[in-house]
Amino acid sequence: MPEDLERAVGPDRRTFIKRLVIGTAFAAPVVSSFTMSGVQAVFGAKAGAILGLANSNCTVPPAPPNYPRPIDTFAVGVGGLDVTVPDDGVTLHLVVPAGALPPGTCISIYGADLAALQPLVPSGETPVSGYAVVWGGKGPPVATSPITLQVTDPAVSNGDPIYKFDKVTGVLISQGSASGHTWTVTFVEDPSFVVTGQSDDDDDEKRKAAAQPATPVAAEPQFTG
Repeated sequence: MPEDLERAVGPDRRTFIKRLVIGTAFAAPVVSSFTMSGVQAVFGAKAGAILGLANSNCTVPPAPPNYPRPIDTFAVGVGGLDVTVPDDGVTLHLVVPAGALPPGTCISIYGADLAALQPLVPSGETPVSGYAVVWGGKGPPVATSPITLQVTDPAVSNGDPIYKFDKVTGVLISQGSASGHTWTVTFVEDPSFVVTGQSDDDDDEKRKAAAQPATPVAAEPQFTG
């Protein structure tokens, strides 16, 4: 402190200023807590994506039949939604374009009960991956532009068929096939999807049939002379 200022302040004021400076410099910072889902709903999982304010009172839409596992829930922002979600070795990437659903719409991802889906898939196939996307709150029944779900699942093989459950009839509708370990779907209604592989029982039957020896055929007697 310069001498002229020090003389003007005086010893008592100098002590006060020192205490003020020291107290300010070492004041404990205020830390706010928040959830990662809230951060993703506001900023998105990709760097630089600012999507709008999350709805802290977001009501989780109910799970569809045979999809009981809640993966995560997000509030759609003014710029849409772009999030990447892990699920025990599986990676899900959900993209809601801006304007597809109103800001504040709550959108959830649910995982399938694969055993419960077994009787519903075609004979000779078995469910290997399944997820549903549902929305509620301010969301209309139909989005104004397609929403995309991309799933990378080690259990999926290249060419595995992808199906969508019709919401009214429950009938499976073909949605193409997987590419490598990844399957991708687009939709405007909140759907339930399942990917199937070849049933192990079907493979066993084919192996048993191939291993069976050929049935001998009795030859007709031949007479000469």
